[in-house]
Amino acid sequence: MSDKTRDIIVGSIEKDIEIVKSLIEDTKKSLISNTELSQYRKSNRTIAYKATEHLLSDYTRQKQINEEHQKINGELRERVKALEQEIEKINKQLDLDYVEENYIPTQVVIDKIEELKKLKTALPVEHLKEAQIKILQELLGGER
Repeated sequence: MSDKTRDIIVGSIEKDIEIVKSLIEDTKKSLISNTELSQYRKSNRTIAYKATEHLLSDYTRQKQINEEHQKINGELRERVKALEQEIEKINKQLDLDYVEENYIPTQVVIDKIEELKKLKTALPVEHLKEAQIKILQELLGGER
């Protein structure tokens, strides 16, 4: 097998394109006799056929690769979207947990104010102070 034939069999798309371009130019420039022209055309047809086969084969392979990549990209986009939704849900729960741990609900404060209003003011100052501390500790959810 000649080097030229081996190059055609193992050729790349770029090489095949160059071969086809070269054949087109050679055919245009060629001013040879009919006998030589017949042999020349037969040889060129074989070379052009092989180059075209390679181009089509490479194109088909690249198309399959692109389709696989598109499928994988679609799956990845769906997974990213699902993860973003999960992160959003977790962040909302963290916000709720933070509020629950660090803030006192308005109604609880209102209820404690009502309790304070019901206390008799005749208590000595020390007992009043202790009652207020107890109520504030209850607001905080226990002794601190």
